Amino acid sequence: MAHNHSCANAKNPGCRCSGCGGSLHGWPAHFERAAGSPSERDRFRRHTDLEWVSALGTGKTRENRLQAPTLRLKRAGTTCAAADAADWLARDPDLITAGRDLGHSLHDTALPELHRHAAQHPDRFPGAKELDKTIPGHFWCTLLAELSGAGDTVQRYSDRVPELAKQVLLDGEIPPDWGPVQNHLAEAALTAVWKCAGSVLLGDFTGLIRIARLVSLFICPDPARHPLIVRRSLVPLVKEDVITETTLTRLQQAFPTDPAP
Repeated sequence: MAHNHSCANAKNPGCRCSGCGGSLHGWPAHFERAAGSPSERDRFRRHTDLEWVSALGTGKTRENRLQAPTLRLKRAGTTCAAADAADWLARDPDLITAGRDLGHSLHDTALPELHRHAAQHPDRFPGAKELDKTIPGHFWCTLLAELSGAGDTVQRYSDRVPELAKQVLLDGEIPPDWGPVQNHLAEAALTAVWKCAGSVLLGDFTGLIRIARLVSLFICPDPARHPLIVRRSLVPLVKEDVITETTLTRLQQAFPTDPAP
């Protein structure tokens, strides 16, 4: 299936666009909202607030859902976080440009690099079309989240970030829809994505890590079912004042067993 408007503006889980290999999933709409009018962001904010209230419920239902948060409640919380991120980005057009550049470079630079890598190892990987059908899902958001986490650890040694991220990724929990192809691609993909990020914000290491986190949140097809995005992206964004106090409270209610922001 060719990449289309529905993938770029995806609102619900399940999109597995093979036309872009997942590299153009979701994030264009979030950056478009950040660059758009305040009234558009206000409408989206009202929508997220209403969805949260509906997902939470009232009375005994509310008590039950706070004790055992539903998937709908978690999705409502992460959507509120995305709304906060768009509002925060709207203050700085340069950051919007940087985020878009990073997103486009995943498709224009990193994805072709993966095709070349796969072509050099035909015994391990399917052809380009099959590869693009295999990697959509939690591939790109996982790479970006691990890179941002590794970046926190080795800010003084930025050239070691892909190496550390690979080690953590392969030794840690298995992301959703992750398989042998993703494992084999991990090293080449992490290096390619990190080069893309470095070209976007060369010299601003802290900003680079922040943008990687934002794109990982925006590109993830379902952050509510991807604990790594909560830990590596949402929690640090809270500490950087990207996420509001109201949304922080909602995230703590939706993800009570995850690390407290």
